[in-house]
Amino acid sequence: MPNRQYNKGVRYERKLKHQLEERGYTVTRGAGSHGYDLIASTDALVYFISCKTTMPSKPAIRNYFDKHKHLVPLCCGRLVISIPAGQKNLWLMYNAKDNIYYERIF
Repeated sequence: MPNRQYNKGVRYERKLKHQLEERGYTVTRGAGSHGYDLIASTDALVYFISCKTTMPSKPAIRNYFDKHKHLVPLCCGRLVISIPAGQKNLWLMYNAKDNIYYERIF
């Protein structure tokens, strides 16, 4: 039987998927977390999203981005760690094209 933390994570993934779809994104959920939890796309960009229910440490964030950034297309890809922030979401993002990290409230 899945534990409470797992269930909380799944609920957050589904909620974020729904929010993105309402905003016009095409979203695929990667059940089983064998890479990314969600892949969301628009005409111009593709977001590879890892959903977290609590804020990871700075070393864990850097390690995640360093481990996965080579998998993201330079032209149009963004790596994202998404964390709930009240009614919104905090996105910690890596832009592969410009090799920069930044935050965004979604």
